[in-house]
Amino acid sequence: MAEVVKSSGASFFCCQESKLSSLDRLLLSQTCGSVLDGVESIPADGTRGGLFTAWRTDRFSVTCLHKGDWSLSLQISNMEGGGQWTLTNVYGPQSDNEKILFLDELTMVGQSLGVGAWCVMGDFNLLAAGSDKNNGIINRKLIGRFRCFLDALELREVYLFGRRYTWCNEQEMPTLTKIDKVLVNGDCEDVFQDAHLQALSSSASDHCPIILACDRMMHRPRNFKFESF
Repeated sequence: MAEVVKSSGASFFCCQESKLSSLDRLLLSQTCGSVLDGVESIPADGTRGGLFTAWRTDRFSVTCLHKGDWSLSLQISNMEGGGQWTLTNVYGPQSDNEKILFLDELTMVGQSLGVGAWCVMGDFNLLAAGSDKNNGIINRKLIGRFRCFLDALELREVYLFGRRYTWCNEQEMPTLTKIDKVLVNGDCEDVFQDAHLQALSSSASDHCPIILACDRMMHRPRNFKFESF
């Protein structure tokens, strides 16, 4: 499964479960095209897992902040004066016990960042609400943990246009879930004020790819809000 982050043309390509033990320049070019010539990756465990993020080196200066078991975090500086932000590419585990460790890993990453614009995207393998699945077979305890994680790090899910669910088990009576998400904090919303998340069609995967368009990067003070006590 893959996401494209687009700003005046495709600028980033994030792939989850690449199933690749290594990624050379030829394979990168074949996968992402010659324009995206920078890459950071986490190798697959055999034929499972693996992450990589590719970007345009002529537009962005990128520093790898953290490589975890299920996440790849990059600090990104726009060479054209668009500010600095952090992009975390994730591929969540399957087992319930590892999902808790996965959320702990993302919490550690978020806390280490302090303040600043943060975008987390990928296949979380987690539901944020009962409506993220087309049947009632859900783990409400894990939903609660995911919601607590979102609240603690003040992350908001970007609304997905074009599709209600992002994964299908491709059975006659299909199970459908929305486990592929883009999460942002308030600082990231300020930087990418016109961000638009769109689902794309695909016949090559049980996941649908999604594209995050961020064509306008603006900076203005956040609105003043009164707290209700």
